[in-house]
Amino acid sequence: MLESNDDILSISYRSFQHVFPDNKIIDRSLSSSSSKYDIIRRYLFTGVLIHYHLWFLFIVFVLFLFTNFGYWWISFSFVLLYLPSYLNNDQFKMGRPWYKLKTSKLWWLIHKYMQVEAVRTHQLNKNKQYIFALHPHGILILSRPSLLGGVWETLFPGVETRLLAASPLFWIPGCREICLWTGCINATKTIAEKLLKTDVEINEYNSNGKLSLVIYPGGSKEIFNSDSKSNETILIARQGFVKLAIENGCDIVPGI
Repeated sequence: MLESNDDILSISYRSFQHVFPDNKIIDRSLSSSSSKYDIIRRYLFTGVLIHYHLWFLFIVFVLFLFTNFGYWWISFSFVLLYLPSYLNNDQFKMGRPWYKLKTSKLWWLIHKYMQVEAVRTHQLNKNKQYIFALHPHGILILSRPSLLGGVWETLFPGVETRLLAASPLFWIPGCREICLWTGCINATKTIAEKLLKTDVEINEYNSNGKLSLVIYPGGSKEIFNSDSKSNETILIARQGFVKLAIENGCDIVPGI
């Protein structure tokens, strides 16, 4: 396990720039002319804009329009073509990451709007496996989009990951695809263990033929315990990821 008490990854909602120091902690303050209410507005708007569930409503609305104007066969054909993708159970396997989407610079627009930065405080060995434990889960995991757009690949080159996501996210069309394309798989111990033990192809995103995991230990329970005035996170009842790391020889990487 990593012996340092310092966080390896820090997400700060203050600037859209990404800072990648090596093996040292940067202590700095970033000036901002935005008021507290402007920042809150950004978070809320961004959450609504990118939240997975809303894509389902958009798809249903588009299909309704086609059907309502007499083009029902387009809606029917779309559903028919989509079914094999929906029923292939990729969430129980290695996922279905779309690297061009994950590394697209379009995510930078969200970073800039949110005024967010990702700071790596320690360099990791790209030939090892890790379990990245990120906090908090909260109502909306806005730290997730902050690591897309090539940010993760710059922070931790060669360390390819899959993120454990709640099962209901894979039941909703549109939401399911966004999750799979951004590297999510179903959050069960069996699937996590299988993933850590499976060999994958070495490529520009993977240096050792193995996959690491990203988890939010607080889980969905933190949604109902979120408090804007508190920095507490739920860990006492969330020790499974520690056992998983020990059993598979993975280092735990903290992030906040």
